[in-house]
Amino acid sequence: MKGPALKETIVTQTVRGLLILVMTLALSAHTARAQTGVGTIAGTVSDLSGAVVPGANLTLTNRETGVVRRLVTSDAGAFHFGAIPRGQYTLDVELTGFKKWSGKLELQVGQSAKVDPVLEVGQVQNVVEVSGAAAPITLESSDVSDVKDYQRIRQLPLNGRAISSLFDLTPGVEGGGNARVSGMKVGSLEITLDGISMVDRFGGGIARIQPGLDTIQEFRIETVGSDARFSRPATVTLATRSGTNQFHGTVFETHRNNQGGLLAHRREEAAGATKPHLVRNEFGVSAGGPLLLGKLYDGHDKTFWFGAYEGLVERSTNFANDRVPTAAMWAGDLSNIVDANGRPTIIYDPLTTDANGVRQPFPGNIIPGNRISAFAREMQSLTGAPTSSLNPHLGNNYQRFYPVKQDRNNLTLKGDHTLTDKDRLSVRWTRSVSNGATEGGVFGNPIDASAGFGTSRSDAVVNNVSINHTRTFSPTLLNELLVGAHRSYKSSGTLADFEDWPKTLGVPNPFGAQGWPTMYAVSGDAEFGWDADNRKDEALTAGCRLAIASTTTAVNIDALLNATFGACGLEMFSVIACGDQVRAKKPAPDIFRLALEHLGVEADDAVALEDSANGLRSAHAAGLWTVVTPTFWTEGSDFGDAGLLLPSLGDPAHPLAGEPGDRLHDAPWLSFAELARRARPARTLDPVASLYAGAQA
Repeated sequence: MKGPALKETIVTQTVRGLLILVMTLALSAHTARAQTGVGTIAGTVSDLSGAVVPGANLTLTNRETGVVRRLVTSDAGAFHFGAIPRGQYTLDVELTGFKKWSGKLELQVGQSAKVDPVLEVGQVQNVVEVSGAAAPITLESSDVSDVKDYQRIRQLPLNGRAISSLFDLTPGVEGGGNARVSGMKVGSLEITLDGISMVDRFGGGIARIQPGLDTIQEFRIETVGSDARFSRPATVTLATRSGTNQFHGTVFETHRNNQGGLLAHRREEAAGATKPHLVRNEFGVSAGGPLLLGKLYDGHDKTFWFGAYEGLVERSTNFANDRVPTAAMWAGDLSNIVDANGRPTIIYDPLTTDANGVRQPFPGNIIPGNRISAFAREMQSLTGAPTSSLNPHLGNNYQRFYPVKQDRNNLTLKGDHTLTDKDRLSVRWTRSVSNGATEGGVFGNPIDASAGFGTSRSDAVVNNVSINHTRTFSPTLLNELLVGAHRSYKSSGTLADFEDWPKTLGVPNPFGAQGWPTMYAVSGDAEFGWDADNRKDEALTAGCRLAIASTTTAVNIDALLNATFGACGLEMFSVIACGDQVRAKKPAPDIFRLALEHLGVEADDAVALEDSANGLRSAHAAGLWTVVTPTFWTEGSDFGDAGLLLPSLGDPAHPLAGEPGDRLHDAPWLSFAELARRARPARTLDPVASLYAGAQA
């Protein structure tokens, strides 16, 4: 299609094109479930003859919170409850001339339950009660999944109370916190907490500090068939607990102590050596219920709160079996430097070097006391003394248990509120703090932790926030807004990282660095080390500005984008879409600029979705790569059927710089693979999945 025909198509679609785009983005397949772990309850109401029953009134009640959802069956007798939190439900179906049908079911996290009520002719006052109303086998999707509910999570024995330890109970999963699924590599498993990713961006497993065990209501592992909602082929969906109409709470304390004859000995321990030590205290409290403010407010059936705290205090030991210099060696006597056959290593005096480069040995391999440097004496004061008389050149002469300290605190606060019959709001904040330290035996053997070297530390702070709002516009249109962030900060290294040890030791420090300088000494066949863990500071933030799921139409543009971007290795990207209402308020060139300002996103970190000439010009003006969506293409065009991009990088010869006309048809289209090839070396696309939809439903 060229010339006037194309121009006419553009004009006729300018008004409605972006609205169609926004609606397409807001709608996904009939069985779609958002990433937050909510589920769906759908089915068809019929009578005993098998004929469908339109106009029947359905009431879905959460038996734990009393929250009610209502629908009316369509002309085909179908119904669909979307974005339903897990829980115990009662579904009532009523229609004049039929007996009331009442079914009970349990909806698990992320489940698509199918319920097909069958009405009997009779008085509505008569009730037909059905237990286990949902089909036991998932009929709405092809994924292979496994669910662990709260009872299993609470009752199964866990060493360390890590939720990831339960992942291995699912067939095909092994590795716990760094799980691998069906032979795939670590990092191929997506892990979300109320829809917010908890994947460690450095290691690929779960975040370094896991959520408290008592905060998890259920989790679902999909090992096969995770759809385009998720960025990885397998998925763990963790759903946190919420308050109910009944107050509930727990308090626990677990104490583990290896004293009192419960010691585990090591084979290499010397007689009379200090024994290993392990004391672990795990403790916590959780509570939830309706929000009650005396006479001011009664939150039954409407507003609920939940809070949980879990702590860990652990004291254990790290066994060091190594070699250190003897007191005689520190004093200059190196006569013990011999190999296994008794052959000595001769030490030469550098001050005796003659014009031919020949040096004389120290008599008896002993360095005079007045030649021992202040640096050596400082190092001796920091280094642990031998625990045996064994020559360190012939074997390890140092055995010691160094203290290991681990403290961890987990706090979760959550609130759920039913704003109206059509609106539900859920807000959660989880903060986890971990501090760990090993006071020796890590590439060195200090006299104590104050020496700095030979120690290690690991400090982490993780904040995970989710705000979820669900709005039911009509029986066939539902919108779920998810705003959240996962901030993971970790600093690791040595206990010497924050002190000016080069100044204390008197060694050169041209860059003014703090911490312990790495040092090793080779003496004959022996190696003596004064080292420590390298310092590493890792700060990562991942977030989701807007995630949309709905209940009608077979078009799923989210699946299209994830499939095409994922196929070329671009798993993380930003998307900006604008609606006609925004265009009505501002000229076209300002649309995407306003959207970028609203999101706080740079142009280089975004990809625009457009389906009109005006919108394409606006994206070009903002300097955005642009996905031209299928709604713009008409029958007979040869733009391709999906996944083509138009570069908008300030090229003065860009075909949209003037009137589009035929030049739009001849634009330099790029495939997603070509985008990946061009974009990957030049810039990193923003990891925030942002969607700005200006239109209202």
